[in-house]
Amino acid sequence: RFPNVAHVQADIGQTYHQAKRYDLAVERYRQALKADPKDAATWANLGAALRAQGKEADAIAALRKAAELSPDNAEIQALLGDTAQSLAFSN
Repeated sequence: RFPNVAHVQADIGQTYHQAKRYDLAVERYRQALKADPKDAATWANLGAALRAQGKEADAIAALRKAAELSPDNAEIQALLGDTAQSLAFSN
């Protein structure tokens, strides 16, 4: 019905993310993904925001979904690897 709702929510999420309002960014990214669950970039952004909140395990789940949707994206793969390494060192 509203084809741009995912894009708008993702953009608002990025604005909150840049302002370090990670809680609000996560909320908007989740809204965007309800409208477009196949958006790898939004999954990656969600993962980055969750990581910034210290929620590495949740971040890894989101980043794995992003990597599944965009397996050739080196940036997503790097972020996933860095986050997994961060989680391994924190345990």
